[in-house]
Amino acid sequence: MDALDLQKIGNEISVDRMKTPLQNRPKFDIESKDFFNEIGKAIRDGKQDRAAKLLNLWRNRSYILRSEPRCFAAPPCLVRRPNESIIEYLDRCFNEGKKIKNAKLN
Repeated sequence: MDALDLQKIGNEISVDRMKTPLQNRPKFDIESKDFFNEIGKAIRDGKQDRAAKLLNLWRNRSYILRSEPRCFAAPPCLVRRPNESIIEYLDRCFNEGKKIKNAKLN
């Protein structure tokens, strides 16, 4: 994968966003940004295997966000970073979920 592939992935994410139910879009935006950044980092670091696995995981996740209208009710599913403990990961996911909830209240 290279920068051109990353651009194609970005285009794919944009198209998928438009297919996502409105209530799931804030969550889609948070998750897609996290996955896109991590895929890009993996490509830049030369970790093609990680980039491919993350892209496959994102495509599966994106399908769920597009097809399940009540996804907005659960915390975002972010990419677990290398050396991130499970507690740190879950805290990060729930903190992002709070941002969505707070944005809707304002």
